[in-house]
Amino acid sequence: MKKIYKSIKLIALLVACLAIPSLAGAQVVKNMYFNIDWQINSPFSQDFSDKTSGWGAHAEAGYYVIPNFSVGAFISYHTNNKYIDRQTLPVSSTSAITSDQQHSIFQLPFGAAFRYNVAPESQFQPYAGVQLGASYSEMSTYMNVILLSSSSEGYEICDRVIQWSGNDGRGHISRSKIKDMCIMPPFVMRDILKVIRASETAEAVIPLWEVIPGEYEEYAHQVLNSNAGKKGFSYRYISHRPFRSGDIYWIMEHQLQELKVDGRPCFEKVSLMTDEATIHVTCSEYFFWCCKELETIFYHYSENHVEEL
Repeated sequence: MKKIYKSIKLIALLVACLAIPSLAGAQVVKNMYFNIDWQINSPFSQDFSDKTSGWGAHAEAGYYVIPNFSVGAFISYHTNNKYIDRQTLPVSSTSAITSDQQHSIFQLPFGAAFRYNVAPESQFQPYAGVQLGASYSEMSTYMNVILLSSSSEGYEICDRVIQWSGNDGRGHISRSKIKDMCIMPPFVMRDILKVIRASETAEAVIPLWEVIPGEYEEYAHQVLNSNAGKKGFSYRYISHRPFRSGDIYWIMEHQLQELKVDGRPCFEKVSLMTDEATIHVTCSEYFFWCCKELETIFYHYSENHVEEL
C-alpha cells in the first residue's frame, strides 16, 4: 500500500512538471512575459567572499515585438557572505583589535534582456536569451566583537555620545552636540590634555604626530570609507567622497570645537594648520583652569564609555 501511495505522489509530481511549459505559454498581457526566479551565486577570482550562496533573486519582463523575438528588462540581487573566525589584528606595537568578521558582497545587476523563441506556437517553448547591463556592488566588513589589548588602549569608533552636567569637583569632558561619529578615542584626548597641561598659556599648539598614531590614522580612514553614506558618517563639512587620509584632522578640528567641560566650551578657537601638521587651540578660561588645577578629568566618550584622562 505504501508503494502504491508513493507511486501516486510521483505521478502527480511528474504531471505537475509537465504542466509547467503549457502554463508558461499563458500570457497575462498579450505578447508579454514575466519571470521571477531564485538564483545561486558563486564568485570567482577573489577571496574576500568566495562562498557559494543562495541568497538571491531575479526578475525579468519583456515584450515580443515579433512572434519569436522579445525585448525587455531585468534586475537581480544577490549577497555572498563569508565568516572569518576571531583573530587578533595588530594595530601598533602596544595595541590590537580582537574580532570575528563577516565579509559581505552585495550585487545588484540590471539592464536589457533579449530573447529568441524557437517555437512560439508550441506548448514547450525553448529559447535563447542574452542580457546586457550594469551591476552595482558593495563590499562590507562587519566586526562583531572588539576587545582591547592588554595595554588598555585600543582603537574604536563609537556611535553615540552624551553631555554630562553637574559639578562634583571633577572635570567632565563631553561632546555638546550629537552629530557624527567621534574620531577622538580616550588615548587621543589624554595626549591632547598633556599638551595643554604643559602649556604656560591658554594658547597651545597640538602636534598631530604626537597625538594621532599613524596606525590609528589608517584605521580611522578605513572606517570612514567603509561607512560613508551611513547614518552618523555624513561629516557635511567634507564635500568629497571617498574620504582622504588627511580628512581625519579636519574632522578632529570640528569635533574639538564641540567639546564641553561641565557644560562649558573647552576651546574658544581651534585652527588646523595643515602646513605645520598642528592644531592651534585657544582654551577657555575654565577649561584651562581644569587642566591645570584638577587632578581628575573624565572623558565621556560614549554613552557606555567613561574614562579618566
